[in-house]
Amino acid sequence: MRRIGSGYVGTDDIKTSTANQDIVKTEQMNNEGIKQLYKFSFLNHSPCHVIINNKEPIFLDEKQGFDMTHVDAPITSFVIVEEGVEYQFIGAY
Repeated sequence: MRRIGSGYVGTDDIKTSTANQDIVKTEQMNNEGIKQLYKFSFLNHSPCHVIINNKEPIFLDEKQGFDMTHVDAPITSFVIVEEGVEYQFIGAY
């Protein structure tokens, strides 16, 4: 089997969002040259709206979360619309 990834990124603890926060376009990821994630798992600890890849807002109920794999469109942007949402994520690039 051919390997398609080279590493992982994610939260080191449960984080709290600021309004319209893009959790994928972080300083660390920019510094490491990471432009997209081919696997991504997100868990929201309260209801929220997210905007994936600059498309329309999507509602996620408490702890509904979101998961995608290499067969889905890569994640280039993942925005939490509301302030104060506790969340965690992990992604592969």
